[in-house]
Amino acid sequence: MLSAPTRGLVAALNLGLAQARSPLIARTDADDLMHPRRLELQVKAMQDEPDLAVLATRVRAFPEDSLTDGFRA
Repeated sequence: MLSAPTRGLVAALNLGLAQARSPLIARTDADDLMHPRRLELQVKAMQDEPDLAVLATRVRAFPEDSLTDGFRA
């Protein structure tokens, strides 16, 4: 487990990336829901297309009625 002074989300993510020892990183928040095969399909896509450096997914925010204008934008 990593420990560092509280400096915000971006600093924490960068620390995690700097300490990672894996060739692939999957970014997910604790409250995210994902397709059960997301990681499997993303790894396959990257293996099939070795020139890919980044692979993103479609996002659907929910519940719709609680989204702020800033988040919706």
